[in-house]
Amino acid sequence: MKFERITREDGLSQGTISCIMQDSLGFMWFCTGDGLNRYDGYDFTVYRHDPDDPESMGPGEIWAVYEDQEGMLWIWKYLGSLDRDDRST
Repeated sequence: MKFERITREDGLSQGTISCIMQDSLGFMWFCTGDGLNRYDGYDFTVYRHDPDDPESMGPGEIWAVYEDQEGMLWIWKYLGSLDRDDRST
């Protein structure tokens, strides 16, 4: 096997990852203590809590992400808070 290493230098927000999930669109999602990282095979987009944006995800270390049958992302964070993202809007 040939492995490719992906690190913070590639755009990953943090080196400690609590979960990895591939969604129905092919994106890879990495849960970290510094945001939810979406990887398209080339670049990362990092989603974090923004206290100035009421529509951003809530604060907290992200422990898990799940995609339901409707394509909605469910994001579970430390201390039990839960966020939902309807990607169709």
